[in-house]
Amino acid sequence: MARLMQACVWIGLFALQCGNASAIVIDAVRDPVSAIVPNLTTDQFAGVGSVNGGCTGTVIGRQTVLTAAHCFAPGVTRSQFRLPFDDTPDVFASGDVITFPGYDRTIPSFDQTQTPDLAILSLDNQLPDFIPQYRLADFETNPSQIAIELVGFGNTGTGLTGQVPGTNSSTTKRFGLNDVDLFEANGNYFTGDFDPSFSNLNILGTPGTGILEVIPGQGDSGGPAFYNPKTSLDIALERADINSFSGDVLDELFVLGVTSYGTTFLEDQEIGSYFTTATWAYVSPYIDWLEGFDDTVSSFSLSPLFEAMIIDDILNDGEDFQSPPIGAPGSPSEIPVPTAFPLFLSGLVALGVMTRRTQSCAV
Repeated sequence: MARLMQACVWIGLFALQCGNASAIVIDAVRDPVSAIVPNLTTDQFAGVGSVNGGCTGTVIGRQTVLTAAHCFAPGVTRSQFRLPFDDTPDVFASGDVITFPGYDRTIPSFDQTQTPDLAILSLDNQLPDFIPQYRLADFETNPSQIAIELVGFGNTGTGLTGQVPGTNSSTTKRFGLNDVDLFEANGNYFTGDFDPSFSNLNILGTPGTGILEVIPGQGDSGGPAFYNPKTSLDIALERADINSFSGDVLDELFVLGVTSYGTTFLEDQEIGSYFTTATWAYVSPYIDWLEGFDDTVSSFSLSPLFEAMIIDDILNDGEDFQSPPIGAPGSPSEIPVPTAFPLFLSGLVALGVMTRRTQSCAV
């Protein structure tokens, strides 16, 4: 995906206004049930959980959860993490909140792009052995054009409706794919957009491919953007980015980014609508910091499997993808299990449209 200056604008936006724990908005032509992740200990996303009832987090160590710094109000030093399961009791854990040095929790992420929107929840106790943890993607070049897998618990909806407020659930997790359209020049963030299924702007969204294109919604803040080399290769072959490939390819989820903020471009446009965008904090430059919290946190050096067009630009403006926990001011008193498509953002707009910037509430 690319952002064309002046004539057309493609901007990635991965953080939303205050909302529910991460959730995914799905392409309207697809069955929302197909995007729901089973809450099983054997599922590949079993190490992705809810942070403080309003954000998402990813297990990267036996006592370490990676999430977004903007998920926590200034002065908050403790938080909770929940992993829902259907085949065993839910796992609950508490820990200390540690935000990236220099990140100002009083300023939206999109207004401090020189500092990554990253935070660690350092747990009091080790998680059970059956909980998977994910290695960090130590990417050797910028990640433009590679496929990413997105997971979250937040508001859901479709590209036609945008996110539907109050549809988040701390026990319903959704997933889908997108790809990296824009890599921010300072290296702290990358962006993706949400194309309608009838668009040829992004083959991931075209009918008949069987690929589920999604974008984050409110409550997805802190959730992972995974890079799986095999998935990315399969998609590249399907959409003819490359004609053939030989050799062994890793089939493993690596944490490439953390859901940070989202952007809309039209007046009264809802987050998660077609042509909105999402932005993720890029993990690779900060692996040394992340590995310093827990000797079980690890990374793996990765290179893209094929050459892609490199697009560097500066991102700004947006809405944080987080939600108040149940019972917090402004939160729904009861959060139903989402029944609509998962919510994600896209970012193609005509010249002259205004972007919307909103400071989210903190949890």
